[in-house]
Amino acid sequence: MCKTFAFLALVITMAIPAAAAERKKEEPLKGGPTKVAIEKAENRAKYDKEHAVKVEHKGKQVEFVPCDIRDIGDRDREKGMILGRIINEKKSDDGLEPGDWLVFVRKHEGNWEAYFVTKHEAWAKSKQVKWMDGKEDHPSFEDHATAVRYWHLRVAW
Repeated sequence: MCKTFAFLALVITMAIPAAAAERKKEEPLKGGPTKVAIEKAENRAKYDKEHAVKVEHKGKQVEFVPCDIRDIGDRDREKGMILGRIINEKKSDDGLEPGDWLVFVRKHEGNWEAYFVTKHEAWAKSKQVKWMDGKEDHPSFEDHATAVRYWHLRVAW
């Protein structure tokens, strides 16, 4: 009886961290852009559906719909803007869950960052954002559809 109780206590103790980790996935990302910054960026977003790109990767569709950012000034771009929208049917190599995500970019402490947002909250952060010298007016996929190149940025997910 005592051994059974000890075993049960051990199993419960091991399950608590796993349950907490699972719950954490359902919470917005900490340290990302504020709801106010995201809402401001969303209100300025004008989607350019004519230049959307779609590709099939590992049997699943990935689509990027860019935003027309020509009317956004450099200072506002650095504060935060919606670069576009990613619709992915499968979990990405970097762990972005399938879904419909807005790509919020900002320049923070001298570096460009990209966040994947929905419902005015950031849920994931890009593991790789690169500033590119050449400007791309129309988006394209790179690295087997695991990154998008648009404007001066290359954003992986």
